[in-house]
Amino acid sequence: MKQPVNVEITETAFQTLRQLKAYMSLFITPDQLNLLMTSLVQQTQQLIEEVPCRPACPELSLIGIQDYRQLNLLENYKVLYRLDLQANKAFIIAFMRQKQSAQKLLVDLALMQ
Repeated sequence: MKQPVNVEITETAFQTLRQLKAYMSLFITPDQLNLLMTSLVQQTQQLIEEVPCRPACPELSLIGIQDYRQLNLLENYKVLYRLDLQANKAFIIAFMRQKQSAQKLLVDLALMQ
């Protein structure tokens, strides 16, 4: 039986989760917000462990970046992650709204470094 992929949440992912939380706090109650953040993290880890090989992020693929995979969650959110099959690890890179630009987010994060 194949071992599940180890899922690691990067510091960048935590940073994007904080940004998402700040944005969503404008629209939902604190209790709903905490439930949403917990759900996003738990579901992401579980789904990547179960099925690590998902499609590349279509938006990034258009500009030639093929190594970021995309997981869509709860109809309104997406998660970017990278997969290292040799090490049996997945690295969560970003949590974001479905309509948010992955390209812009990655550029913004690179500029913040």
